[in-house]
Amino acid sequence: MKNLMKMLGLLIVAVFFANCTIQYTTPPGYLFQSVSLNKDVSTGNDIGTKSGTACTHGVLGLFYFGDGGIGAAAEEGGIKVVKAVDYSRFSLLTVLYSQVCTIARGD
Repeated sequence: MKNLMKMLGLLIVAVFFANCTIQYTTPPGYLFQSVSLNKDVSTGNDIGTKSGTACTHGVLGLFYFGDGGIGAAAEEGGIKVVKAVDYSRFSLLTVLYSQVCTIARGD
């Protein structure tokens, strides 16, 4: 039983640290998080007149669904030329519910 508890603790620590290194994101807000961050900006000041958003959703840290790709965001906004990409992240109790959105901007 003692070995099982050690292994479970080690697994929890490993999953926690692996989650921190997988994606481009901010450090987690363990109770609540709602942030936006910039991923890529065009070289000019013009980021376009249209924007589109595509999101992925996670429940209990076990089930993830949705298409959060740049292509899906561009299609949703009717964008033909993507000039800038931003991301937003929302989570409750870190793994209870999470949402990561890609925001494409362009013309």
